[in-house]
Amino acid sequence: MDRRHFCKTCAIAGTAVSLPSLSAGTIARAAEKIAQPGRQWEQVVAFLNLDANEVERQLQLRRNGLQVIHPVVLPEEKVGFYGWPHGGIVDETLLVHVRAGALLMRSRDGGNTWEQVRETPHNIYVTGTLPQSGKVVMVAVDREKKNSLSVMASLDKGSTWEIRNVPVKTPRHLTSRIAVHPRFGLITGGHQSSDELEFLVSDDEGESWRHVTFPLPGFYTDGTVVFTWEDKLGVFARGHHGGSDGWSAFTQCYPTNLEAADRFEDLVWEYRTTNIFVAKMDTPDAYYNPVTGRIEAINTKRDAGFPYRDTGLNHENNGQGYMTLNLWSIDPEAFLAGEATWRYEGTIVRSKGEKARRTNPRDGMHPPGSVVDEENGLHHIFIYAGNHAHGDGAPDSGRTGVFCITRSLDTSDWRTTVAALDHYEEIYGVQEDFQDLDRWITTGDPTGELLFQRTEPPERVSEVPLPQGVVETTETGYLHIRTDEPGYYGIHNENCIITKNYKMECKVRVARYAVDGDSLGICVNYGPQKQHLILRSDGLYEAKSPEELQRVTQLAMDHEWHVWSAVMQEGKVRLFLDDAPIGQGAAMTDPSIGHRPVTLYARPTKASDPVEVYVDSFHIDNLER
Repeated sequence: MDRRHFCKTCAIAGTAVSLPSLSAGTIARAAEKIAQPGRQWEQVVAFLNLDANEVERQLQLRRNGLQVIHPVVLPEEKVGFYGWPHGGIVDETLLVHVRAGALLMRSRDGGNTWEQVRETPHNIYVTGTLPQSGKVVMVAVDREKKNSLSVMASLDKGSTWEIRNVPVKTPRHLTSRIAVHPRFGLITGGHQSSDELEFLVSDDEGESWRHVTFPLPGFYTDGTVVFTWEDKLGVFARGHHGGSDGWSAFTQCYPTNLEAADRFEDLVWEYRTTNIFVAKMDTPDAYYNPVTGRIEAINTKRDAGFPYRDTGLNHENNGQGYMTLNLWSIDPEAFLAGEATWRYEGTIVRSKGEKARRTNPRDGMHPPGSVVDEENGLHHIFIYAGNHAHGDGAPDSGRTGVFCITRSLDTSDWRTTVAALDHYEEIYGVQEDFQDLDRWITTGDPTGELLFQRTEPPERVSEVPLPQGVVETTETGYLHIRTDEPGYYGIHNENCIITKNYKMECKVRVARYAVDGDSLGICVNYGPQKQHLILRSDGLYEAKSPEELQRVTQLAMDHEWHVWSAVMQEGKVRLFLDDAPIGQGAAMTDPSIGHRPVTLYARPTKASDPVEVYVDSFHIDNLER
């Protein structure tokens, strides 16, 4: 393969900037020590497709000494799909393997400048460093030979390498990194598996490997990330990517007998679905942050970005959405105890244009194999991003690059700055009085439904228009939902974050009740956990499951204004009508609408069945953050 189209060495901002060692765990504070944007920054902006707001946001993070972005390798002509770059570190030398072109890159200055070390076999390599000897081990599933592991090892910080093959049963490929555990040795996770966890393990510094699986009925992973801290061990995994609407449920796996297990094979695992649950989220990473003492996860939201909404294929603003890279965290003790409530820390980077859209097609992010540099208090995240996309109507310019995002491990400081830049108060909870629907997505318009499966681009269900209905705000500041035909008519808010415990309040007047179907449905989603309330002509109903409803209370429903409210605490719901308690309920698990934190809708099921609803206000107050 002709390698001349690869840029061999890249440095951000035109000149290399050395980052000093930082005992406090922050990037250099002094703005004068950060180079001014130049040609390389222009390339970052172009390849990552950053809009003006995101450019200013990234520059502000740089000025505050919290985050910088460096190009690792940029093509000088079309090269196609870069795949997942995976990083590693030995002393202060950073390494990253790039799938396209099969290149191993190296940085000796904290990720500011990069050089090509060597070409490699065309595999997806993950990396680990043995802390005592400094030996670097990279392994990959051999794409040319079944049940063969390609092993690369270096004893001189990645300058020279020994390459050999080890016979072992292999997964499809490996996911994120080689985790180094003090008792169990080298561990890396497999992609992809159902009803089991799958690993490759070595207890002789990577000389030999064995295939280890653990049965976990009902578990599915499309990417298993293994991480360690002290003598602890955990797994973070992307769940289903596909299904009816392309959902990805992120799960965490934890060993319940870690201290008693003599061998890795003796471990017993449990798993929990986390609240990190939004449509079309992609490849994740997870690691222990020694500065904050918390486990952190980074993942990609590829269909318009969290917490920003998807405009949809046929929307007039199609292609104006974002892909985002997002940061979450959890307390380690809570993780090992089976708690699965992660805290949203903020968005790391926001790239304009969605994957496989007709306008501005984008692909990438994919952060597995990030590197924690504890000595310097830095976190290096490797991503690829660019215009390589596929599918009908998705042009491929080939402008694709690999980047290193260097972030402070002082997440508390980082989070404070990001919260100010991104106006967190606007996305935690909902305070809506319906002066307009700018923060909402309406459905039920006569443009035809979209089927959001893993198709590129999403398929139209049909060209047949939907039944006519009205979803609008009125001059007096009400949400108005009206239809005389069967169908689904409602609004969805994807611009908010719902926490585990909250209070919901909705002021409603139902002018006409559906004879059959839902006069008004109210859905609030915390990850896959959903509160689904339905107003019908004979009372208030609650969804026990996606297939089963139960009536919470029987009421003589009228056409006056009423305030319906619910207090959710630990999965239990207390329900109120005009501040008077009317019953109790419980959250259900439903992955089908996890990407929409809040939905208000009407759904009659029979023809000539008029429904008309007015909503004066809708409020959600999170009880914790």
